[in-house]
Amino acid sequence: MRTIRLVVLLAVVAALLAAVSLDQADRTPEGFPAPVDSAVAEMTSGGATWFCPGGSGDTGPARAGIELANASNSDVSVVLTAMGSKPETEIIESRVTVKPGSRTVVSLQTLVPDDPWSGAVVEVSGSGVIASQIFDGPTGTDRAICLTRTADTWVVPAGATRVESDGERMVILLLNPFPDDAVVEVAFDADVGLDSLSGVVAPAHRVTAIDVTDEVTVASNVSANIDVLSGRLAVQRIQTYESEVARGLSVDTATPIGSPVWYLPTVRRADGRSDVLSVTNPSFDQIAQVDIEIISEAEVPLDPIELTVHPRRTIRVSIPDESRLADLQTFTLVARSLSATPIAVSLDSTVAPDGENVAGTAAASGADIASTSWMLPIEATDTGSGELVVVNPSVVAVARVSFTAIDPEGRRDISTVELGPSRRVSIPISEFGGTQAMLEVISTSPVVVGSESAGLTSRSMTVGVRTGPATVFLDLR
Repeated sequence: MRTIRLVVLLAVVAALLAAVSLDQADRTPEGFPAPVDSAVAEMTSGGATWFCPGGSGDTGPARAGIELANASNSDVSVVLTAMGSKPETEIIESRVTVKPGSRTVVSLQTLVPDDPWSGAVVEVSGSGVIASQIFDGPTGTDRAICLTRTADTWVVPAGATRVESDGERMVILLLNPFPDDAVVEVAFDADVGLDSLSGVVAPAHRVTAIDVTDEVTVASNVSANIDVLSGRLAVQRIQTYESEVARGLSVDTATPIGSPVWYLPTVRRADGRSDVLSVTNPSFDQIAQVDIEIISEAEVPLDPIELTVHPRRTIRVSIPDESRLADLQTFTLVARSLSATPIAVSLDSTVAPDGENVAGTAAASGADIASTSWMLPIEATDTGSGELVVVNPSVVAVARVSFTAIDPEGRRDISTVELGPSRRVSIPISEFGGTQAMLEVISTSPVVVGSESAGLTSRSMTVGVRTGPATVFLDLR
């Protein structure tokens, strides 16, 4: 690690420790409760409001449905409010009862049939229901867990717009669930140059689509910093690929807040597969010194990848091009801002049609916190393949992790594993007894949970929903 980085990080840690009051001695020395505005979706015992930016109409790139998964042992009442993009589209309220351990899918095209874009707000009375979006389009399928917060700043770390040569199209959806219009500015950082949009109006109770392909053309890499000048929004990216090199649909919620640390549980090296990590610095004036740490099964720890990310810029790390990762297959990346300047990250994965893995694309934004309690819907695929990954980010604590599957038949305790400090475990989804279950993960020490699944024609990646306290780890490696 560079000497100057170590000095800066020691100063930051010292300042944080000085701010901690003496009556908080029961906290671990390396962690402290994270603010409530974590980017990770959160489900509490009192219920939740889910913001689902949605997808396209029947002729668009990503038809969307809202999947409601009930992990509780009783019926849960849900109010789903669907919103379109056209001024004349009526706002539709639908009441749904979700049975214990079951899933219910509501088609947005059924509720909003004549609109090119639509999204939804899901209000849950009681605990246990996770709202996810499922997508189907001409180039593939995907899913993304809805957001549990709105914000006035958003980051989309990655996208591409080479529509003619590679069939790449990028769309950013803005969901405004509130009664007042919002005004937005968007700053793009692309390999073809910088660009911006000013004065974009996101009407009240509407979905607004920004077709980045029309704004920043022929870009192999493009990121976006979205500043909401008035109001608050929920934001996500829709990315399509259609070429001989890649064909797929990737939907990823944007990052509502920067963080000094991010965990990306499911990273892989394989023939025909290309994983790319994008690191964005949303600050206007602070340089971010970033270490990309590697958690793997390797006996000897690997040196981190060192990055310097300038304000409002993005750096990409191609996993196949990193020689230090050549002997690894699956691993976890931790993006840590040594100067404590908040950053945003995402992982985009592409598998070529002739690769050994399932062809397709996937994307995930990672987690900015760890927790002792997680919930995650296990995605149903036509092959049932996929893996669950649990990461212990602590450098001192051993985590004892238990897994419980929940479906219409009830709750089933599956297994328990122990994870040493800075270790990870990968478990095939098939071991949890089916692809329609919800999975509860409980740990004695804060962990990060994510999953990757693959069907015959599609792939997806996600992190779990936090159901316990949040922890951010500040440690020296």
